[in-house]
Amino acid sequence: MQKSDDIRVFEARRADVPRIKELIRVENNEPTISERYLDWWYFQAPGCPPSLVVAENADGQLVGLTTMRNFPLCHQGQAVQMAMPQKVLTAECVRGKGLFSRLYRGAEAVNAAQSVVNFLAFPNQIARPIYLAKFGYVVGQSPDIWLIPLPMGLLRPKAELHERFDRDVLHAHASQKIENVYIKSADYLVWRYEQNPPEKPAYKVPLKANGKLVGYAVLALKMKKGIPLACLMDIFYQPGVDAHGFVGQVKRAAASIGAYALLVMEHPALTCFRDTWMTRVVKNRFNFIVKGQDANWASDLAGRRFGFTFGDMDFI
Repeated sequence: MQKSDDIRVFEARRADVPRIKELIRVENNEPTISERYLDWWYFQAPGCPPSLVVAENADGQLVGLTTMRNFPLCHQGQAVQMAMPQKVLTAECVRGKGLFSRLYRGAEAVNAAQSVVNFLAFPNQIARPIYLAKFGYVVGQSPDIWLIPLPMGLLRPKAELHERFDRDVLHAHASQKIENVYIKSADYLVWRYEQNPPEKPAYKVPLKANGKLVGYAVLALKMKKGIPLACLMDIFYQPGVDAHGFVGQVKRAAASIGAYALLVMEHPALTCFRDTWMTRVVKNRFNFIVKGQDANWASDLAGRRFGFTFGDMDFI
């Protein structure tokens, strides 16, 4: 067992990617994780970069990491930078020695240096009580999941998919400010869904109104207990257009890529997906918690229902 005092905690650099890959491969049981994916996810994102803090033992071996991704959020009509803790990992040989806390506080300090002092998190069941007891988080309003069954077998339709976003549509309708929703620039959307590694395919669905291209939805296929599910990763479209017409278009595309059901996270601009007669509302599937820069911010964040998409997470 290694002592926590013998371990150095610091902000990772691009040269650390091979060691980060090995740590995740061994300790998180992810044999297919690639250096290309890690470099893309942590070191190529535009805008405010994610914080990636690692722990190194006296032998130069990485024994822990924590990551946070930063987003501008529309809060009372203004863009406010938020951090979202994502992956936290410690090697078995150092668990129980306080390294989890050192890593988290290191990542929080990196964010504070960038004036990012408010946090939204979806920790797992093991980490949740630690965040609540040690790091000052409080329970937030967990978003629902809207599940829509899709036709299977011979009933599967064909759908139009694009390799790239139409640039006129992208630049016209990205960076929209919707209250309680992350603001996503054109550069971010291109990085996230066009420059993504092949092992993380993203299906870009053109959205049309009266035959005119007015936006895009992005889907990803995820296997859950052997069942293929289409997750709505992101969506952007021309303001003022009735989104009800997009439901059938997205469902058709989801079925065409082999999904048995479409999953949509609760979102104020997407209630049309919740309101179909086939939609099942799944509640309390997330451990959603928040931390504000002070008590007023904490209370404000805890009382809000945020609009997330699966593309905001790191597990799809």
